[in-house]
Amino acid sequence: MGSLSLLPTKSATSNEDRVVDTMIVQLVLAAGSQAGVTASMQLGYYMIGRHAECQIRPKSRSVSRRHCLLHHTETELRVLDLNSASGTRINGQRIAPGQWIELTDADSLRCGKVAFEVSLQRRSVAAATDEDDRGHEKTPSTSMLQGDAWQELDVAGLLESADAAARDERYSRIRSQAMRAAAAELAEDAQLVDTLVEPDEPIAKERPAAKQRDQRSAAMKQRRAEPRRSSKSASSRSLPSLARFRNDGSLKWMGAVLLTLCVLGFLGYSVYRFNAGPPTRILSEID
Repeated sequence: MGSLSLLPTKSATSNEDRVVDTMIVQLVLAAGSQAGVTASMQLGYYMIGRHAECQIRPKSRSVSRRHCLLHHTETELRVLDLNSASGTRINGQRIAPGQWIELTDADSLRCGKVAFEVSLQRRSVAAATDEDDRGHEKTPSTSMLQGDAWQELDVAGLLESADAAARDERYSRIRSQAMRAAAAELAEDAQLVDTLVEPDEPIAKERPAAKQRDQRSAAMKQRRAEPRRSSKSASSRSLPSLARFRNDGSLKWMGAVLLTLCVLGFLGYSVYRFNAGPPTRILSEID
């Protein structure tokens, strides 16, 4: 009986709870192979991105590591872009980074190439609880959420880290673009060198007459030089000793010796004639 007396008290409490309203927020994936997957968001902060700390992590390279931040309060749902590379768009319009923008029901939220649909419904606490209990029986177990909401968050520090991450990403993108441009320039230079080298063969083929004239003139010069070479070779064969002496310089010494001998012979003969006097004549028939 005591337990029965508690039932009206519980019913009265539930009737009082129906007076309080709350906002049910759901984020629905709008396209892709996982279209229709929902994320029922509680009060607090949620981050969308590819980083491991994000509660919603789309598998798309168009989404930055820390793309945007969602804040669910008792009265509204708002979004803040964390200076993402591809940007955050609401109904096709890109929002400025670092500024909170309020979302309304049926808004289209796009992060890079990933699109979500926002569902906002205001209900009383008791009605929401009863419907949620019935909904859990029908809602599939798959969900986009990879963690609970953050109740406190240093947004300024997060923005600063997001700026640093975006700056590093921009620098890496600039470096990769510079490397690709340098590689393209090297390829163009190599192709230009190939185009400059290839015409050499056709140019040589275009002037066969000049090449033939040069060959004929060289052959004529060679034929003219052959008699001289033959005579020189014959003389060198007939006088191998003279050629040897000429080559080693002994011929000069031999000429000097011969000249000295001739001079000495002539001097000796002159002295002999001077000492001998005139020839003696025998006169016969002298009385």
